[in-house]
Amino acid sequence: MGRAQKVVDPAVPLAQHPTLLADIVRRQEAAGLPPEVPKVITEYGYSSFAGQVELEMPGSIVNAETAAQFLALGGDASYFYGLEPNWVFQGDEGKPCDTWGNLMLYQYHDDFEIRPVATLHASQLVTGPWIRTGDGRHDAHAATTDLRSADGHPMVTAYVLRRPDGRLSVLLFNKDPARTVTVALRTGSAAANAPLAGGLELFSYSGEQWDPVPGGRRDQRRVPGEERPARPDGRRRGRPTRSPWSVRIPSVRGGSGPPR
Repeated sequence: MGRAQKVVDPAVPLAQHPTLLADIVRRQEAAGLPPEVPKVITEYGYSSFAGQVELEMPGSIVNAETAAQFLALGGDASYFYGLEPNWVFQGDEGKPCDTWGNLMLYQYHDDFEIRPVATLHASQLVTGPWIRTGDGRHDAHAATTDLRSADGHPMVTAYVLRRPDGRLSVLLFNKDPARTVTVALRTGSAAANAPLAGGLELFSYSGEQWDPVPGGRRDQRRVPGEERPARPDGRRRGRPTRSPWSVRIPSVRGGSGPPR
């Protein structure tokens, strides 16, 4: 008689992820890791087991947030595992729920044709509009949000850089699988803060741009679903909104301090 399989809602570990990563870094420092030793994640990904969630928005959020948060925690470099194209596959752990997946940026389909998956597009928001390419100085600022899950983990997370071009660039993750969230960007302390003034330049990526094909071996020759890269939303004033399970980057020129 087989063992009962516990099904975990991806929204739960998604909300817990920043706390878990920060705790690992704190424990290493408390154990005596010298501050002059470079901090490097030599390999990371959503899971060591294959599952469809790796190809969808939860996987792409974890992968993009790992790179951003590790930088905010003082990390020097992080390396995603799965740069080369690959096929989806099913491990023994995935058979009870018939799930297929892999850690990758590009998926093989048909006769070794290649298409990008959600992790690539979300990661390009981190390496593209969130930062400025080149050797200019980026200053990281702390940011807080007040939307949390029932067990106290943040459902919205934010990572802030002052870029070399003078703009404040905010990388926002909405981890709620069902709700669209409207965000008010404010600067200063909780006791004395002000709205972040100026027109916003927005870029976003969400499930609205990703139509996955689960792709078991029987499906490897199916035409993949439609996928579209992260999109610029143009310049606007007001509060940015974020779709369920989404990544968004508003940036604004000026601002007297980091957002909260």
